[in-house]
Amino acid sequence: MTVADIKASVIQGSDLGPASYIFTAADLHPITTGNKIVKFADDSYLVVLASNSSLRLKDIAHIQKWAAESNLKLICRKLKEIVFTTRGKCGKTAHPPSPCPGIESVNSLRVK
Repeated sequence: MTVADIKASVIQGSDLGPASYIFTAADLHPITTGNKIVKFADDSYLVVLASNSSLRLKDIAHIQKWAAESNLKLICRKLKEIVFTTRGKCGKTAHPPSPCPGIESVNSLRVK
C-alpha cells in the first residue's frame, strides 16, 4: 500500500471551504498603510486608497506570495479592478505591469 501526503485544502464548493479560508486568511493583511483587505466567505477584496494607487501592485504581489505560502492559488483571471473617483471627475491612471497580468478594469462590481 502506498501512502500519499495531502497537499491541498478542502474541495471547492464544500461547506468547510469558507470557514477553512477565513481561518487561513486570518493572517492576510495589506502591506501598504491605509489599504484594507475585506474578507467575505472564501473571497477577499483589496481596497486601495487613491493616494496609494501607485503601490497597489506591491499589495497584489504580497497577496500572491501569501497565497502560495498558504498552499492557495490566486486566480488571476478572476481579478477585477474598479476605480472610484469624486463625482464629476474622471481620468485614466497609468497601469504598471502587474504580477498578475490581465486584471480586468470594470465600471461596476458585484460583491457576492
